[in-house]
Amino acid sequence: MKKLLFGIHNHQPVGNFDWVLRFAYEKSYFPFLEIARDYPEFKFALHITGPLWE
Repeated sequence: MKKLLFGIHNHQPVGNFDWVLRFAYEKSYFPFLEIARDYPEFKFALHITGPLWE
């Protein structure tokens, strides 16, 4: 059996515009997590860089 490690890396540079962060969150980061929540058998690694936590 072959296995695949699916990894997601979310990053925005320090000092990026707030509207860019908001746009990325609304159009990319959040929709992915909403869909992934519906498939608990789908295993993946999620890495979120510091600027996105602020």
